[in-house]
Amino acid sequence: MKSMIRSFTKTMSSSFQLVQGNARACLLTQPLWSVTANLFNPYLTLYLLAVGCTSDQVGLVNAIGMIVGTVVAVFAGWITDRLGRRLANALGDLVCWALACLIWGLSQNVIWFIAAACASSFGRISGVAWNCSLSEDIAPEHRVNIFWWLNVVATLTAFVTPLMNLLIVPFGLVPAMRGVLLGSSGLLVIAIYIRYRMMKELPVGRERREAARRESPLAALKAYIPMLKLIFSNPLLLVYILLRTLYYVQIGLKGTFQPITVVQGLGFSNTIIGTLNLITGAVMLLAQFLLLSRLRTLSADKAMAVSLTTMTASMLILVFSPAHSMALLILSTMLSAAGTVVTGMLVDTSLANALPDSERAQLLSLATVLTVAFSAPLMWLGGVLSGLPKLGPRLPMAMIAILFAVCLVLLWIAGRIKKGTIEIPRRTANFSN
Repeated sequence: MKSMIRSFTKTMSSSFQLVQGNARACLLTQPLWSVTANLFNPYLTLYLLAVGCTSDQVGLVNAIGMIVGTVVAVFAGWITDRLGRRLANALGDLVCWALACLIWGLSQNVIWFIAAACASSFGRISGVAWNCSLSEDIAPEHRVNIFWWLNVVATLTAFVTPLMNLLIVPFGLVPAMRGVLLGSSGLLVIAIYIRYRMMKELPVGRERREAARRESPLAALKAYIPMLKLIFSNPLLLVYILLRTLYYVQIGLKGTFQPITVVQGLGFSNTIIGTLNLITGAVMLLAQFLLLSRLRTLSADKAMAVSLTTMTASMLILVFSPAHSMALLILSTMLSAAGTVVTGMLVDTSLANALPDSERAQLLSLATVLTVAFSAPLMWLGGVLSGLPKLGPRLPMAMIAILFAVCLVLLWIAGRIKKGTIEIPRRTANFSN
């Protein structure tokens, strides 16, 4: 046991040393985002319902946010290039995090929540800039380290979610959420400033900024044509972009509708959400402890296939579980956590390694467009389904299970491509397992 701990500690230390430059700045400030998000995000849907929104309106709010996000995402790559990674990161987060939290904290009805969802959609810009900052000054073979460390941060900060119960129990859900959201808005302004001062604009960012000054926003639309040609001429790249798209679509659906499933579909109280996040964090931490030293020896596609199957099972448990079954709810949570820690890390790493630095912002922007475009109708549909009687609150989990099944099919296609059953053009990007 001691030798295992020493080995793990040594691996962690060497892994952290490989995270340098802007990636380290993002990593060191990430806890400020993760702590605030883990306090309010799990309860956000329940907060909307408590303020007076219906399940249909929850779906509508998220769908409108996704539609606005689609428009923003179309220009996210151009904006990231035009402003530079550093400034785009800061301005995007000011709107999508600090301003959105402020509006959420003051919200009185569905109109306020729509405004907050629109502000939050500007995260498509900071998301592209953030991913560029993570990848552009780290060698491809070392990028898995930054994504692993980000998973560690997300896992550890998940343990703060139960602290919300200390506010919800004495004050109620709505006052507690308002206080946390308004406090988070101020804290995130400070976090954004600290990260901005720590970051530097890299040569590739400066080159793209100079090039973008000679391009109009409409040129950003035309730029998608060669990007689409590149993607469709590379079957493996297309598969991994679609895989990442569907993975992040289900994250949005799960974050929005799982609290409804647990509270309205299975009959648990609001305070159970904090306990579930605690279990999720514990399982993810254990999984990362066991997998870090072995990650480089695993086949990425096989690992993702197992983890996606696990996550599919977790969703089906929520669909078919009898009400008030704590054992099945905990089992579903554990399966989902174990699957997420593997899939999220490998999906992000594979795509980061596949994208050329010179076109990274535009290709990430295109991937983001696909994600929000897929999400908007599914968010609306999830809201409609969750508002149906009887099994309605559970049906969005069935949608997620179907998405996982499609991801498994995509992995099977990826395997066929790698075995040469489907021809890959020579310029196809190299995916590191």
